[in-house]
Parts: sequence; C-alpha cells; structure tokens
Amino acid sequence: MPLKTEPKRQSEARVALVPLFILALLAPASLAAQGNALYVDVAAAGLGVANGALQLHGGLELPVGGPWSAVIEPGIYAVGTSDMLSLQLDLSGSARWRPAGLLGFFAGAGAGIAAAWASAAPWASEPGDYSLLGLKAFALAEAGWAFGSASSTIRIEPYVRCAFAIGPEILGGAAPGVRQVTEWGYALSALVGVRIVWTPRP
Repeated sequence: MPLKTEPKRQSEARVALVPLFILALLAPASLAAQGNALYVDVAAAGLGVANGALQLHGGLELPVGGPWSAVIEPGIYAVGTSDMLSLQLDLSGSARWRPAGLLGFFAGAGAGIAAAWASAAPWASEPGDYSLLGLKAFALAEAGWAFGSASSTIRIEPYVRCAFAIGPEILGGAAPGVRQVTEWGYALSALVGVRIVWTPRP
C-alpha cells in the first residue's frame, strides 16, 4: 500500500519499531518449506490500474505449527499523475493465525521496510527539479476470510490491512527558497484487497 507521509519527529516510535521489523523479517528464515503457499494480491493491481497506478504484492507463507504460519511479502507501488511520478518498493515479514485451518477466518501482524522515491513529471505543466526520497519502517495488521474447498489447491482471500510507517525523508529542489532537507515523517494507511492463493499438493 502507498505510504504517504507528513513530516514530524517521533523518536519514541522509531525506537519501538526497529527491533519489531528486524525480528519479523528474520523469523521465517529457519522455517521448513513443506506445504508452502504462494499468492498474488490481484485486487490491489486491479484497483491501482483503475486509479492510474500499479500496485502489486505477492508472498510466500510457511507453516510453523498448529494454526500459525510465517509470511514473507515483497511489493511494488508505482503511480504517475499530471505533475508527479513516484515509485515505492517494500518488503515485510509477518505471523499469520488460521484457527480453522486453511479456510475461514485469519488474522496477522508483522513489520517491514519500504523505500519510496518521487519527482516532478517531465510532462508537468510547470516542470520542477524537486525530488523526495524516503526510507520507512512500518508495522502492519490484517484480518480476512479464506474461501475455497478442501480438495482444491486454489483459494480466494479478501482481507483488510492497515499499516503505520515512520522514517527519514530527503527533500531536494531547485525552486526558489527550496533546499535539500532531511526530516522524519510518518503515515497511517489502510487497504481492502483480495488475493489468489495457491498451495501445492504434498
């Protein structure tokens, strides 16, 4: 999801998020790969295209034991408007809880890191030389419902996700009175999506 920002200093939140996203990214590394589930977030891509943007997410879900699994999820978000171009890449790790097995209710939480870049579009009516480069740590939470059949390797998962991000932003520009500055920004965002999940047979 796009992580728009508003500059503000939040040192306490930075300290709290750093160990969280490091642990979340490293947790799946030692897990066994039996029964892995691969998925692509198709609803985000469709909604993004309708709004003049491209948003793609995919993931690998690894069973841990019982109702728990660990998830590694990369993503990309790109958008072009009448006066701006922007690109965001992100990577997250999370724990997912499925109390009823592969079908039915699920919920999860985790953390990750995102890099974002934005600049004035070449076709803008008033071209500028400004740019914004940001690096964010973020925490996320989600909940949804998995639909499918026990005999099928494919299931559909609509879900709701929210994220809180914080990190440094470097703003530079050639407009009068604009200079390169570094500030801390934060953002709260939400996403409603649907993903297609494929679980290969053992």
